[in-house]
This record gives sequence, C-alpha cells and structure tokens, in this order.
Amino acid sequence: MTRKEQTDALGVVFKAMDADAVMIIEAPDHGKRRDAALALETFAARFGL
Repeated sequence: MTRKEQTDALGVVFKAMDADAVMIIEAPDHGKRRDAALALETFAARFGL
C-alpha cells in the first residue's frame, strides 16, 4: 500500500465518521523538509474536514 493510498483511506474514514471533532495526536516533526502542522492542515483541507 502506498502512502497516497493510506492517506486517501484515512480521508474516507474521517469523512464517513461525520464527527463534530476528531483529535489527531502528532509528535513534533519539524525540519527543513517537514512541518507536522502544515501536513495536518493540508490533509484537512484536501478532504474538507
């Protein structure tokens, strides 16, 4: 399973849950090529969450 397939599957599950809130706990992951907050914001925007 590719990372894209995993991401798409998570998006489907989160949308299907139709919850008022979902908490995702992410460890800090910042560096020259990574920004955890930006990644989560992008994910939420991509799936309309």
